[in-house]
Amino acid sequence: VIVLQNLAFSWYPRWHFAVVIGYDLGREEIILRSGSNRRLVLPFSTFEHTWARGKYWAMVVLPPPRIPQTATAAKYIQSLDALLYSNPKGDLTAAYAAAEQRWPGNLLVAIASGNHAYTRGDIIRAEQIFRSALAAYPDSAAIMNNLAQVLSDQGQLEEALQTIQRAIQTGGPLLSVMQQTLTEIVQKIHAKQ
Repeated sequence: VIVLQNLAFSWYPRWHFAVVIGYDLGREEIILRSGSNRRLVLPFSTFEHTWARGKYWAMVVLPPPRIPQTATAAKYIQSLDALLYSNPKGDLTAAYAAAEQRWPGNLLVAIASGNHAYTRGDIIRAEQIFRSALAAYPDSAAIMNNLAQVLSDQGQLEEALQTIQRAIQTGGPLLSVMQQTLTEIVQKIHAKQ
């Protein structure tokens, strides 16, 4: 656990991050990695005062497939987006699968997971995810748009056209994106004729 401490005063802060690596309840001590100090042992009371000045901020860092107990779907997906931003070629398939298991039927998780599968080139998996999500959220324009794109990429142009037309009928903030998807599908249909 990474914690934020103020090692000085509230009116003159000296911010410091430390890593909690252990504690001893009997001795009422906490063990930190702090700066270059690999093992700083503090009384609970001292640690609590410095941590309180940091408003008890703490962060748990886990490998992507492990999800902290306090995580929400939105925050978890946001953290995966940040990881992908820092490493666009990263494979977070296991992390998205963990999110799907933790929050089954969550629209945001389905969109993010399907998009990740699509980006990785696993179009079959993306189609499965989007079809399942559409069954749960039949009026989701985002899901319909993404499914139409996947179907179009697989050459299933008639179903893709029907899906995107249905999506456009819902309107909403994604209308320009959906119209672009429609244009691409229509171009593929004309090129095929």
